[in-house]
Amino acid sequence: MSQKDEKRTEALILRKLAFKNDQSTFQNGVSKASLGLKENFCKVFSLLGIERNSIVSSYVPIRSEINTIAIVDWLREIGCTICLPVIERENYPLKFFVWEAGAKLVTSKFGIPIPANRKLVDPNILLCPLVSFDKGANRLGYGGGYYDRTIQKLREQRKIHAFGVAFSEQQSKNSLPSDDFDQKLDVVITDKNYFIF
Repeated sequence: MSQKDEKRTEALILRKLAFKNDQSTFQNGVSKASLGLKENFCKVFSLLGIERNSIVSSYVPIRSEINTIAIVDWLREIGCTICLPVIERENYPLKFFVWEAGAKLVTSKFGIPIPANRKLVDPNILLCPLVSFDKGANRLGYGGGYYDRTIQKLREQRKIHAFGVAFSEQQSKNSLPSDDFDQKLDVVITDKNYFIF
């Protein structure tokens, strides 16, 4: 087992515990962690001077990923376009389809909810789910490299902001293993704090 795989296994256990604890904290259909995540996202959004007409990639949480719905609702209120990542081909960058409020989602061949609408856009802000992160802006994902390829491709085209989103418990106490292929995050927001790199 590689160093990354060992870290991933440990971090997934911590994320599942954080997720389980959060499930008992719902208020008006939104969990305490999701509300904390939104509060910290709004602070960073203002600090970085991000434009209100941005195209933002979020995700529909799977497994024990932190829920971004409170952020998505706020972004829609201020005029941002929301899109979701789509894996069209293995080992290629992600594509992004617009996700309108209330729009139908379908399950992709990879088992991930995606918009039935196939209107393609390129986001300038990515909300990236993760398994773990560290103080060096490193993100540990599931190991497929989709976000790394996508962030690299988008950065070659223009200025973007890659946000890691997580429960605070997902922060690694030590530096995560990384290689030349791994893309650093610009920001990490959690339910309890944020880090701008």
